[in-house]
Amino acid sequence: MTVSAKSHVVLFEKFSDQAAPVTVCISLYNYQNYIAETLDSVYKQTLKLFDLMILDDGSKDGSPTVARQWLERRQSRFNTVRLVQHLRNSGLFAARNTAVSLVETPFVFILDADNHLYPRCLERC
Repeated sequence: MTVSAKSHVVLFEKFSDQAAPVTVCISLYNYQNYIAETLDSVYKQTLKLFDLMILDDGSKDGSPTVARQWLERRQSRFNTVRLVQHLRNSGLFAARNTAVSLVETPFVFILDADNHLYPRCLERC
């Protein structure tokens, strides 16, 4: 676990030397019952190379644990993966801003923790 001066911690990360075109950014707050299904829909994308960023905004439930366990089992599907957590709840816009500030791809796809993507969504966008 890495602590940042920017009031967040890195709970999980896997890096790649490849440059992906897009990062899916998921903001997460108290969605432990939904995040796995959302991540499953991201996993099933037909686009082969993309990054995944999950920003937990200080959830009070088991959301970060569910997300981390899911990532540990499926990390090889993604180019670069990060699970970051705000040390305190800062709200949706702050969570999205933090996530986007950590992205290294030219494009970002914002996704809420209770939404699903059609399999060709990233490829078509």
